[in-house]
Amino acid sequence: MQKKLSVSLRTATLLIVANSIGTGIFTTTGFALADLKNPWLVFAVWVFGAIYSFMGVLCYEELHRLFPGSGGEYHFLSRGIYRGLGTIVGWVTLIAGFSAPIATSAMAFALYTNRFTGLSWPPLWLATALLSGIFIFHHFFFASNIKIHDGFVWGKLAGIAILILF
Repeated sequence: MQKKLSVSLRTATLLIVANSIGTGIFTTTGFALADLKNPWLVFAVWVFGAIYSFMGVLCYEELHRLFPGSGGEYHFLSRGIYRGLGTIVGWVTLIAGFSAPIATSAMAFALYTNRFTGLSWPPLWLATALLSGIFIFHHFFFASNIKIHDGFVWGKLAGIAILILF
């Protein structure tokens, strides 16, 4: 019998934080500053985005009260509107909501690695190696990954705090 894996409330919360605060904040802030020309305006956009995200959380909370159960958007749309709509949104979320940001993050890692090391490895190969390594590590060392993931999220939050301070 396989051991059941679970995560703590802290890890679940950090997982939501990690999904809400993506790589974009580190890769697009310079562009936003170049366009807005004022760090306080960039900060205001961050605050607006946080408020907007929090309102989304409240909306999902209310949907969960109306339609208890697991399954997220698929569940809410399938039960609340039409099952076919839930299926379509589920596929779109899988492709555009999860796969595309993961690929973007991996490519950003590859480009930053090349810039930091001064090497010129093909970014696609470096990104693929990174994702393959993470997949293998997740598969064999799930319990250890929880601690590593939590550490990365705390590091991300520290990075944001440093950006705000500077």
